[in-house]
Amino acid sequence: MQRDSLLSRYIYATSIVLLGLGSAASAQGLPSYMEPIEGRTVSSPADTATKNVLVLNSMMFELYDDAASVFKANLLSKHPVILGLFSGAGGRFILYRPGMAPLEAPSVPIVYQLLKSVGHSTMALTEIVMPYLDNAADQSWRSSMAAYRARMKSALDGLDATPIPADWRDNSRIILENNVAFMDDCLAKGSISFAALQEFSKKQSPLLKRNNGRRCLAAIGRKPTPPATPSMWRGRITSYSACWRNISDRKRSMIG
Repeated sequence: MQRDSLLSRYIYATSIVLLGLGSAASAQGLPSYMEPIEGRTVSSPADTATKNVLVLNSMMFELYDDAASVFKANLLSKHPVILGLFSGAGGRFILYRPGMAPLEAPSVPIVYQLLKSVGHSTMALTEIVMPYLDNAADQSWRSSMAAYRARMKSALDGLDATPIPADWRDNSRIILENNVAFMDDCLAKGSISFAALQEFSKKQSPLLKRNNGRRCLAAIGRKPTPPATPSMWRGRITSYSACWRNISDRKRSMIG
């Protein structure tokens, strides 16, 4: 009891001392050691008014985010939505159904991803050359092409070790070999002609078409994993078809 009383007196006395110091500091101004921290800001009425108007634009984005959350919740509570998130690895497809947990489709097999990478290698190569066609004075493309050629050659050298089916590898190998040959020709000549690009494109076109067909086979050839296959999704969404028909009928009646 006595100990609590002494502690209370100590706290009370300390508070009085601190208040006194605070009064003294207020009367004398801030101590010098506070100047680097406190500083003296200056803002004219015009500056303050301008900031007050500009902050409305900043707050707009906060309001947009809040409204977007409400709109998203309302949409997903009433309509099925398939979200496609595309990437170099085949992407992800997620089905959102009202009142149910999201359903994610299986990833595409690695063979699909490899064939896609081979096909896209030619497309990426055209992005290197297109800005520099028939412009021998500009040699800024050489470093990008040389670096890409090194990666292309590494992919070509290791192609047989990939899980691409053996009877499909020849097409992929020819695509990569043609890419390397085209780059070697451009680097040797020091220029990229439109005629050379046209010839290269015609040579690659049937090979890329075959590659795309095999990508589709690789994608649909995997074993289905119910209920997360697109066909199952279509079945689950069928129950909403009457709703879509009603909406279409209403639109037609409004248009007349």
